[in-house]
Amino acid sequence: MINYTEIEFTEISQITRGRLGFAKVKFYELEDIVRFTARSEEKTDTLTSPADILKIKAENARFYQRLVNDERTAKIQQFIIGEALKEYKNKLGLSSAKSLGLFPTATLIAINTFPTETLKEYEEQYYSYEKKVDNQITLCFEKDNVVYVPKGNKTVLIVDGQHRIGALKNLYPRVNDSLTYKNKLVTKIVDSDFLPFLRDRIKNFEVLCTLLINFDIYEQGAIFASVNFNQKPVNRSLYYDIFASSPDTEKNELKLAHDLVNHLNYNSSSVLKGFIDMLGDGNGIVSQSAVMENLMKLFGRGKVWNALYLDYQNDGKKYLAMGSFLRLYFAQIKETFKTYWPAEGITKRKDYNDILLKTTGMGAWIRLINDIYLEINPDHSKSSQELQVLLKSTFNKIEKNGDLYFNKKSAFVQGAGQGLQAKLYKQIAFDLGFRVSPE
Repeated sequence: MINYTEIEFTEISQITRGRLGFAKVKFYELEDIVRFTARSEEKTDTLTSPADILKIKAENARFYQRLVNDERTAKIQQFIIGEALKEYKNKLGLSSAKSLGLFPTATLIAINTFPTETLKEYEEQYYSYEKKVDNQITLCFEKDNVVYVPKGNKTVLIVDGQHRIGALKNLYPRVNDSLTYKNKLVTKIVDSDFLPFLRDRIKNFEVLCTLLINFDIYEQGAIFASVNFNQKPVNRSLYYDIFASSPDTEKNELKLAHDLVNHLNYNSSSVLKGFIDMLGDGNGIVSQSAVMENLMKLFGRGKVWNALYLDYQNDGKKYLAMGSFLRLYFAQIKETFKTYWPAEGITKRKDYNDILLKTTGMGAWIRLINDIYLEINPDHSKSSQELQVLLKSTFNKIEKNGDLYFNKKSAFVQGAGQGLQAKLYKQIAFDLGFRVSPE
């Protein structure tokens, strides 16, 4: 016999192609059916490794959420304990303070269903078969605004709100004599009867849920990014990674910039391999967003790579020249300004003190491509060997200016805004003869 968690919902209409539901679910019922995920880097070169792309995307398809922040989860747990203490003391007449322990915004959960008319058909045609071949159960049964979720299968995915559910899940088994609140044993604050009281309050805590019914995994990821990017601060690199890595993303400038960044960060021939922070989690020297935002400025009308961008949109192959040029370009920057290049073993911005590859430096270098590429390869016809020679000749003109650009006392070090990027770009462009003034 299959045991189900039954979620009765009210369907709501908004501007979306999928179905939305609105429900309340007790924590102990939700905890048994949800799974937690964290987005992982798709460590592959999307320009040259199609087989790797398919393999890693299959493994990583569900991992689009922000990494669980333990500090944030701990704060939520302390909030829950504190509000429960208020309620407990108030009930005993020990305090007049009233609890306000609520999660006012809905937790987004994704539920996908198997299309049958009856629960019996669902069990025979889907559940029993999947169990027989030892596959994970990912689909539920839904009829008359009730979702039947088989217990113990972790079928429901949390799209947004995993810190709240994670806090409850992690706290529940720790409600014992060693539980602390603000670094003080709870049993030193109130009597031990509080512990079963708290366990009951957590177990029966009703979670407000918005149900995403039959949205595919990339739509769920887009919803997560949209909710967090538009309504509360979320790292831009993660936002770009979600929207640009979906396999059905249209061929736009966001997708192309993302693929070029992947190429630079994962291609074995790239001197930038491992230096780009793809998810904004601190693993890298410069953020994916900083690189992508500047690359996209090269694709517009009148810009140096507009023709290659149009070739990309039209399923051509000429656009691959961008990836090849970027590898050669940064290899020459490394050779010319090796003093300011990250030392061996340094791959995180906190350990790197120069600005050559930080936001200011990268912004300036990528803007400079509009000038350099137009001069040395305007018709996209030069070979790698020819470009190597031309790049070396170009950068030799400014080799002596490393201190002016990147020294800790230089005028370009304090900050990382667009103004400083532009200022450094103008100085380098002037020194190379592309501008009549550094201003």
